[in-house]
Amino acid sequence: MSSIKKLASFLLITNLASLSFAQGSPTPSPLIMESLQRMTAALVICPERVWPQKDWQDYNLLFLDQTATDSWLWRPKEGTLNPIPNKEFGPEIFASLYEFKIINDKKTVLYNTTMKLGNLNVAQTAIHEGFHYKGQENWRNLYPDSSRSTAYPVSGQSRVYRILIFEKLKEYFKSQDEVLLQQAKYWFEKWKALDLRESKNYSDTREGTAEYTGQFATALSELGCQSSDADLIKLTAENISKRTLNGGGRLSGISSESYAIGGLATLIAKSKGLLNLKWTEQLMGGQSPMELLFKDVQSLPQSHPRFLSLNYAQRAKKSSANYDIVLKEPVQNWTMNDYVRVVLPFEWIKGSFTVFDHIYAKQIQKDLMIMGKTDFYKSDSSHIHIANNEVVFLSPIECGTSFILVRKNELTETQTGQYKFKTKKSEGKISGKIISDESGLPILCTEQ
Repeated sequence: MSSIKKLASFLLITNLASLSFAQGSPTPSPLIMESLQRMTAALVICPERVWPQKDWQDYNLLFLDQTATDSWLWRPKEGTLNPIPNKEFGPEIFASLYEFKIINDKKTVLYNTTMKLGNLNVAQTAIHEGFHYKGQENWRNLYPDSSRSTAYPVSGQSRVYRILIFEKLKEYFKSQDEVLLQQAKYWFEKWKALDLRESKNYSDTREGTAEYTGQFATALSELGCQSSDADLIKLTAENISKRTLNGGGRLSGISSESYAIGGLATLIAKSKGLLNLKWTEQLMGGQSPMELLFKDVQSLPQSHPRFLSLNYAQRAKKSSANYDIVLKEPVQNWTMNDYVRVVLPFEWIKGSFTVFDHIYAKQIQKDLMIMGKTDFYKSDSSHIHIANNEVVFLSPIECGTSFILVRKNELTETQTGQYKFKTKKSEGKISGKIISDESGLPILCTEQ
């Protein structure tokens, strides 16, 4: 896009706030206007400041507003903002904070501006999720067994090494002392040696780079395109460093840690001029920001206070006991013939969904998710509802990859090929058939 067109688009968006709309015509909310102004610098005026040669205008954004009669479709490439009557959507579209759809033949990020979730910034979150959606669409995992799951029972020492990495990266922005990166690499190597499975995670790459992107874009919106890299990096570092690892008496896991650790590693690469096309191609191939950042850094051994390991060992024991409440019984039941593994068709979900934790159960060597309340709806005769803290097993067997457990005596075949069930955390009606896996365990496959 030419600089003239960029300026024209910028003026269009910034002037929208001062436009007078005809009486009775739809008007975007102040929150939507503020979000547009925040996103314009990163998506329209100077997108190359955020990510090298990234065309941020290859998707649109739909700002949902359930309190009004209309939602608003922003086309950054065309520089247009148009109302779409809410009556054109089904009610399920407002059930999620964000989701992704094809609208008018264009990939679109939908963001529900009327749903409050903590202190999330609309613009920052929309850019973060948009980067997942389009920026990372051709990215690969380096290892076939990559996941974002934290081991259960919990390892306190893994969390110790990760928080030491985080602290060293945070300190680096205060002094730019290369010794801090050497020390960070030492703890990075200790962590990899301790937990090879966890070190193969893809979350450091995917969530880390998306966190950097959303935060750097936020800094750009506050300081403007004319600001120096140094000022943008300083503000971004301050914002990412506000993330808390292992706070509130609860140990965090690999997935939640990845935002801060991967984000800071990517930002340091930016500060060193490393965030170029070659670097981003390696990220696309599955390399983590830490692997790339530490590639030419000399490891510097150091010690840490012994009480830190003792403290985290105690906290890990407590965390494992807390997980036992939700996980112990389902994990034990996975290999029992008294339970049917019911396929969860994620394509039935209308909108996004919440995952409280990504877990790797050592006992059965499976990845799990502890999910929030979610509706899987295809029709009145094919739908599943799960409550908070339902355990979802991730295992590519037979007719699916995601399953919940239902005791056989809680499952009824109402007529041929029609089933219903109700447990403490799930209920549903399904059209399908029961088959057995190679171990003879029953699986209820849903009709797609």
